[in-house]
Amino acid sequence: MSFEGNLSKDKCNCLKGVFAMVVLLHHLKQHSGVFSDYAVPSIIFQAMGYLSVAGFFFISGYGLAISWQKKGKSYIDKFVIKRILPFSIIIIIFSLLFYIVKKWLGYSIPRFFLINSLFNISSSSVITNGWYLQVQLMLYLFFFFVYRFIKHKQYLVVFMFCLLYVILGKCIGLSTTKYESVFAFPLGLLLGNFSTKIDKWDEKCNKYCVLAFIGFGVMFVGSIVVPNDILKLLCKIMSSIMFVLFVVCIIQIINIINRITSALGRISLEIYVIQGIFLLLFHSSHINIPNGWVYCLVVIICTLISSFLFHPISQKIYKSVERI
Repeated sequence: MSFEGNLSKDKCNCLKGVFAMVVLLHHLKQHSGVFSDYAVPSIIFQAMGYLSVAGFFFISGYGLAISWQKKGKSYIDKFVIKRILPFSIIIIIFSLLFYIVKKWLGYSIPRFFLINSLFNISSSSVITNGWYLQVQLMLYLFFFFVYRFIKHKQYLVVFMFCLLYVILGKCIGLSTTKYESVFAFPLGLLLGNFSTKIDKWDEKCNKYCVLAFIGFGVMFVGSIVVPNDILKLLCKIMSSIMFVLFVVCIIQIINIINRITSALGRISLEIYVIQGIFLLLFHSSHINIPNGWVYCLVVIICTLISSFLFHPISQKIYKSVERI
């Protein structure tokens, strides 16, 4: 993936590292009970989940748009082989790993768990919190079909696909977690399509940053206090969009590139997925850590070590597919 301008590849990679750790903290709050007795920290940690996922979707859309602008039709022609196939293989490998771990821990695994983990968004993935992988795969497919057959304003068509997905999800009672952040993906496509304009944000970056933060604050509060479910969902969707815009602005001001965030960015996918194993393992009948803080520390350490160990496998899969 190639990135240009102020929203560079290095910045996006570091952002992924930050978002991955924030998602881990979000899940640790849910599993450990830490901060559960404090209203404000509890709300903040709970919100970290969907906001960070919005960040992931945005970076994905932005990177795809930049790559498509550079390579054009050749990028789309090879997209299934180069992007969708290795991503699906990684999901399958993680699904098998979670199947083994969960069977050992005594969990009941549904039939056709591999198909469910790949495509059945209405069903739970065998991967803990694996819905993100399912939705990301769906967005890859949206991107491929739209950019393969539509010639103009593809980001708008992808937006319409996402809108249809949200409407259908709401109608069939799908958990809002699986679609409340999805519009960050077409937003990434849009800004990627006009990436050169981001370079000109420097002059008004402070102004844009304040406006985006205010918009996020208003929508976020609305998602909490608005009584109507539809309006609450709309506020949450808008808050995720405004949050992403705020982040895009703030990283023009704050330097997030360093060795730690760069290293975390490289293993961001592994951090997101592998954490589920240790979230379950250390609150199981085999190993139970009752102290919330100790539980959090052990999960973080084990997740990071395992992610670094597994990352070469992920890289090997992508490099092997590139030779096809």
